[in-house]
Amino acid sequence: MRSDDAYSPFHVDRRRAERLPLALSCRILLGDGSAHAGETFCVSADGAAIRTTAPVLDGEILNVAISDLGLARARVARFVEDGIGVAFERDGRDARVAALIWLEERLEGRRAELRAHPRSLPPPASALVTLLDDPPTSAPAALADVSLGGARLVTELKAGIGAPVRLGSLPARVVRVLPDGFAIAFTRA
Repeated sequence: MRSDDAYSPFHVDRRRAERLPLALSCRILLGDGSAHAGETFCVSADGAAIRTTAPVLDGEILNVAISDLGLARARVARFVEDGIGVAFERDGRDARVAALIWLEERLEGRRAELRAHPRSLPPPASALVTLLDDPPTSAPAALADVSLGGARLVTELKAGIGAPVRLGSLPARVVRVLPDGFAIAFTRA
C-alpha cells in the first residue's frame, strides 16, 4: 500500500456529503473472492476511509460490508495512512444516509429517546420472514433483538429500506439494512 498519496496541506476537499468519525468493523471483498478485515475511521454516505491491509489497487472496484451500514459497491479512490479511501456507488445511498443519521443520533444519546419500546434479547428463537415482493420470498430468520415495535433479524434475505415484510404473520417494514440481515418496524397491516 502506498502512503505517498496521503492527504497534504494542499489537498482540496471536494466531498459533498458530511463525514462522521466512526469506527465500524468491515469486510472488504475483492474481485478474486478473497475477504479482508478492516475498520472505518471516517464515513459518509458517499465514501469511507478504512484501515486495512487488503492488497488493493488504485481504482479497483470492490464490495465493502460495513457493520450498521450494510453492503456497498465501492471504488478505491485513494490511499491513506494505514489504509484506503473508497467512493461508494450511488446505489443504496438513501439507505446509507438513513443508517448514518441513526448512528449519529445513537452516538449523541438521542436514539434511545426515539424508541417507543425497550428492546430485549430473546432466548434463541427463529421465525419465518417473508419479503412481500412479486413473488414473495421467504427464509428463516434469527431474532437478534425484539420489542413491541420491531425487531432485528439475522437472515440471508436482502431487502431495502421501506420494503414490506412479514415476520411470521406480523406485517412490518424494513427500517435499517445490516450486513447480516435487517431491522423491521411492525405495521398495522
